[in-house]
Amino acid sequence: MKLRAHHLMCLHTFEDEGYDENIIRRMAEIINTIRNQPETRIEILRRCDYICEACPYIKNSRCNKRPNLEEFVRLLDSDVLERAGLKEGQIMKAKEVFPLIKQKIKPEDLATICKGCEWLEKGCIDCYRRGELP
Repeated sequence: MKLRAHHLMCLHTFEDEGYDENIIRRMAEIINTIRNQPETRIEILRRCDYICEACPYIKNSRCNKRPNLEEFVRLLDSDVLERAGLKEGQIMKAKEVFPLIKQKIKPEDLATICKGCEWLEKGCIDCYRRGELP
C-alpha cells in the first residue's frame, strides 16, 4: 500500500466527518486493512498516494484544493520523514511504521508540523493523542 508520509499521522486522527464520502470510504478501508492485516507493507511517499486517489481535488497527481497546497503538503511529508527517520520509498510493515510515527512524533509536535492545515483547527491533536494503529 502506498501512503504519503503525513498520512501516516492523519490515519491516527481520522474521524469520519468533514471529508468527501470517497475519502471517508478510502480511509476506513485503509484503517480496516491495517488493523486486520498488520503485516501489510506500506511504501512511504512524498507525493499523491492511495488516499489521494479518492479525492475530488486531485488533478494530474497534484492536490488542487487551493493554490500551492501540493507544495505545502510535500513539506509536511518531508517534515514527517525527517522527524521519524524515514526515507521516501522506504517500505515497512504497518505494525512497525504506525507505532514508530507515534513514538517519534508527539501530539504537541503537530502544532508545528501541521501549522496551516485546516484539520489542525478541527481538533486533530486530541484525536492523534487518542488514536492507535494498528
